[in-house]
Amino acid sequence: KAVVLYFALGSFLFATKAVSAQCFSRVAVSVGQRYRCLILDKLLRKSLAWHHEHSAAELSTQMNDDAEALQRYFEEHMFNLCRVASIMIASVFLSVKNSPEV
Repeated sequence: KAVVLYFALGSFLFATKAVSAQCFSRVAVSVGQRYRCLILDKLLRKSLAWHHEHSAAELSTQMNDDAEALQRYFEEHMFNLCRVASIMIASVFLSVKNSPEV
């Protein structure tokens, strides 16, 4: 009976982790796209003289690097948060199962 419970808990945590990783990945891409749109909007509002001072290739490379760094940061930190939450859920479940008189 205990083996079935542990297997069910492990399966639940694995499925939850996979779903949350996919969701966080999609949200990170969405945040990156929104960032790119906002930066492009700001660049288009600059004066013509400002554009003569800066290289278009340099600006696009910097914007792309910043957006990718933002996506990685968001995805990594949300995934770590999910990992901590799953460990806490497993710990609470196992402590209640081992000593239900709490």
